[in-house]
Amino acid sequence: MRKKDDKTRTISFFSQKNQQVIIVSSAMAKKYALDMEKDDSVIKYEANIPLTDFAVVVDGKGLRRKLLETEWVSDFMVVKQDGTKIVEIVDEQKLENKRSCSERLELSRRYWKAAGAVDWQAVIVQKGETAW
Repeated sequence: MRKKDDKTRTISFFSQKNQQVIIVSSAMAKKYALDMEKDDSVIKYEANIPLTDFAVVVDGKGLRRKLLETEWVSDFMVVKQDGTKIVEIVDEQKLENKRSCSERLELSRRYWKAAGAVDWQAVIVQKGETAW
């Protein structure tokens, strides 16, 4: 999960599965998307899904107010044959070193749970990891 208008470098590629250009925010997200391209259980997927009105929907207990005042996007919404899931891609090193990373993940989890998402997943990528 990242800030909605984050000015980081983006990566664009054409998705055969979605028949459109997909824009992701990291090489890790692109690798995950390319894996979804090969996965027959994935019907389609979207990247950079905005979290809207979460200050109203999400219980902010234990989260810093600044998190609730910022606009965020989730990495992927994946539609599979057996349902839809939300996927957040996380660099393990950032998770270990930053409280804000774990708080953002918790905010995402709470938001999607309140929105009725049945399956939420954080994919934690180790430095140099090439497989999920």
